[in-house]
Amino acid sequence: MSDAPGQGEPKTASARQLFLERAVYRRNRLIDAARLLPLLALFAFVVPALFLGTPGGDSEGGNTSLRLVYFFFVWLCLIATCATIARGLARDEGGEDTP
Repeated sequence: MSDAPGQGEPKTASARQLFLERAVYRRNRLIDAARLLPLLALFAFVVPALFLGTPGGDSEGGNTSLRLVYFFFVWLCLIATCATIARGLARDEGGEDTP
């Protein structure tokens, strides 16, 4: 007989413990996504503006309208992403039983 714990015992699903519970892990990833969202927004707004240059003399006539459509679309996507993250965080917070 050995005194080492776990030797000779079959490993079952109930015997194994998760490092983090799924709800805690999911909440942590949502918080990480919320923290990275401003950087993603900055990247989505600034980088295309840098590549496209300034509208004016040498640009095509439709270039400004395409930029406005792009920025409006990115803005709507950011709103939808924020709403999704907020709903996920609110649902996780409301479902917790521990203080």
